[in-house]
Amino acid sequence: MILAAFGSVDLWIIWIIICVIAIIIESVSQEFLSIWFAAGAAVCTVIDVAFPSLPFYWQFALFALLSAGFLIATRPLVKKMMDRNKIATNVDALIGSTAIVTKQISNYQIGEVTVEPKFGAIIWLAISNDNTTIECGEEVIITQITGVKLIVQRKKTSKEE
Repeated sequence: MILAAFGSVDLWIIWIIICVIAIIIESVSQEFLSIWFAAGAAVCTVIDVAFPSLPFYWQFALFALLSAGFLIATRPLVKKMMDRNKIATNVDALIGSTAIVTKQISNYQIGEVTVEPKFGAIIWLAISNDNTTIECGEEVIITQITGVKLIVQRKKTSKEE
């Protein structure tokens, strides 16, 4: 049997040890991943105390199902909450900004745009996100950054909307 190495140790003690180890791992990683295993082990501790005759394999199955259930049910919400606190810095802050085309952007031709952040104008290489021609002087919206090039799209005017 798997638990023969533990001798006469009660299973609830093993579940508490698993719970503590998972909490320690969580405190080091802070990814909200192993906390769900700690929760599963805590529930199994209570189950073992309430039903001491329940075999280990049933307790382990319950632990696996509970941990997976906690993880699946809450991970997207926790990840969304953690991503909300990210602040765009450096070039990431340019995405969604407006720029002015200073060198024509044409089909498969790299052009240039001027972006005016808080500390002065900066010229960037740019390509169109849909391979259309964008003339000098037109306003564009920065949709993404690939390497040293901005991917831009023509800014819609009030007539186009």
